[in-house]
Amino acid sequence: MAKLSQDLLRLQNQLQEFKSASGETMITNVLKDDLIDVQRRGKVKEAMLHAWTCYENYAWGQDELQPQMKNGVNSFGGLGATLIDSLDTLYIMGLDEQFQRARE
Repeated sequence: MAKLSQDLLRLQNQLQEFKSASGETMITNVLKDDLIDVQRRGKVKEAMLHAWTCYENYAWGQDELQPQMKNGVNSFGGLGATLIDSLDTLYIMGLDEQFQRARE
């Protein structure tokens, strides 16, 4: 976990350096969104939240969810593969509550 925290801090510092070096206006110009992009991102986030909530409810801590059976299976030796694989996605999407629960 310490390695993950160090990597996260390093990436946050790099982002801050980039913002400082390039100026906030350049970043704003690059990241202008149109309505369709905003809607698409919203739908993707909504789908992720649905999938994650189902995983939490029916397969928490197990490798994967079998959605039709509504149970979890340990097809990767019980490592919690979905949980581990989802950490970066939860963080990037700004799903902070879900990220914190998964991290714990």
